[in-house]
Amino acid sequence: MSSKKCCVPGCMDSGKSHKTLHLFPNPVETDRFKEWVLSIGGDILGLNNEYIFKQRRVCHAHFEEKYCCRNNRISNIAVPTINLPKSISLPIFTLSERRPLRQLEYSSKPVPSTSSDCAAGFTTTFFETDFTEKENIEPMTNIQLHSHKENEVVLARKEIKQLSKECRTPSLAVTQKIKKTIATTHAEKKLYLKLVQIPKMKVKYASQIFSRTVASNMGYLAEKGILPKECEETAEVLLFFDKQVQLV
Repeated sequence: MSSKKCCVPGCMDSGKSHKTLHLFPNPVETDRFKEWVLSIGGDILGLNNEYIFKQRRVCHAHFEEKYCCRNNRISNIAVPTINLPKSISLPIFTLSERRPLRQLEYSSKPVPSTSSDCAAGFTTTFFETDFTEKENIEPMTNIQLHSHKENEVVLARKEIKQLSKECRTPSLAVTQKIKKTIATTHAEKKLYLKLVQIPKMKVKYASQIFSRTVASNMGYLAEKGILPKECEETAEVLLFFDKQVQLV
């Protein structure tokens, strides 16, 4: 069939009547192209899409008036729907036309099957397993698990404490080396003792300042009536001990 005739089956006079022939939609428009091919049917169902697009045409007589435009053109949504063979056009199914499902009839007659013959060649083996309960097995309760975890934590803490002590305390060789390096002269010994006593003096001085300020503030607030009268005696006691510490 040439491209100068209508490809719709049964439309034999389209080539002689000089009716306008229309191209198929571009195969890129998949949905519209399939709709044209399925609505027309015939030999084009087995052809290539590109071949149909280039070599097959549909005449103007197969389109409704709503799709027709001026100068015998058709709209972009036109689909051939009229003057098509009934056997080729797509049937419209409704719910009433559907056939009911057949009900299975069960009979007492045995149905021959090859599956039974195939199954005869296979043998099934069952593995025997011993599921006897073992004795002297007690499940561990949540309390036991908790105590077990606590013991592990205690041991870990002891190890960490021991390691920290070893890191802090120098070894015997180190202490002997320090003793040897200490100056032997009287002036150097005096300087060394002062250097050793400096941290202790700092702590003592800080505690004295703290007790003195607390006592003075406490006595002042007691005199103003903000604190009870008994706080005056407490402030005097703190100042007394502070003076005794200074004498030492």
